[in-house]
Amino acid sequence: MKTLVGIIGHKGKYGLFLQRLFADYGCEVIGADAQDGPNVDARNRVIVDKAQVIVFSVPPREVVDGAISRLVDRSRPEQLWMDITSIKVTPVSAMLASQAEVLGLHPMCAPTSRSLRGQTIVVCPARLNRWKRWAEDFLNWTGAKLKVCSPEEHDSAIAIVQGLVHAMQLTMAATIRSLGQDVRESLSFTSPVYRIAISLIGRILKQDAALYADIQMLNPNIPQVLNQAAIELNKLMETVTAHEQEVFAEQFVASREHFGREELDDAFRLFEELNQLLADRSSEYQVLLQVREDKPGLLHAITGVFAERCINLTHIHSFRAADGYRFLLGLDRPRENIAVQMTLEQVTECGLANEVK
Repeated sequence: MKTLVGIIGHKGKYGLFLQRLFADYGCEVIGADAQDGPNVDARNRVIVDKAQVIVFSVPPREVVDGAISRLVDRSRPEQLWMDITSIKVTPVSAMLASQAEVLGLHPMCAPTSRSLRGQTIVVCPARLNRWKRWAEDFLNWTGAKLKVCSPEEHDSAIAIVQGLVHAMQLTMAATIRSLGQDVRESLSFTSPVYRIAISLIGRILKQDAALYADIQMLNPNIPQVLNQAAIELNKLMETVTAHEQEVFAEQFVASREHFGREELDDAFRLFEELNQLLADRSSEYQVLLQVREDKPGLLHAITGVFAERCINLTHIHSFRAADGYRFLLGLDRPRENIAVQMTLEQVTECGLANEVK
């Protein structure tokens, strides 16, 4: 018999992602959402009454304001309750007031990801017995990297991983805006380093301001982190203004030693990979193939079509996207070349790619 999963907030971006995820796992999925109109509390109660597994996929502020607590009296001991919010202490505590078993989750990726494979999920087991094996099997099936910790450990770490990182990117965006710097013009001066920084800023600004406000404001650990960040930025400003090179070097070396050689080596290698990818993306001759479904031998078939017309591929990058997969191919000649045009037509006509950009 299929497990019946009920999603509270099933029409949000993550709710839709979870619907597909649980359906792919073989579950039957039902849900309720405020987008469906008034009386959402009544619809939520129906979902809790029916489903075996309840997943709270609502904004963090709604969890704090009582989305979970309003349903506690409908819980049953044979149920599993889970949430996916970016804070863990508050929702897990609220779910523990129910009769259900409780598991806090935080997928560390946007719902635009095609799957959870290779992504990180923070897992906070709070009360797991009969559902332990099911939860372990499901999480392992996702292919995600699992980080198990307590809700308190999660909120402390996330104050750095999300709170500090997002705050620095928002500060950069506000500084660029306040200085009146034209972003497009500034990009014409840059190496891939700046482009990577701008892409991180753009990723945040492209999304919902309320979500990022919740991340900053609902985790009680973040004010202390931001206060320390302000102290460090002020120190840097004073050091730079006074031209104190020795002080700058001391702080620089101290931070390098704190990070450690292995972590720095890993970070540097990752950056070099990103650097080369961006350099390849900026090359003069290239084409982007969009593929909705990956399958064995696909890349071999695509490269074979180019080889038939003696077109050399200077680089190949493949990556998942929200709408499928993409292959970025570097060419040894302009895209307008007749052989290239014929090859691209053949690639689409044969169904090897759904779209060429």
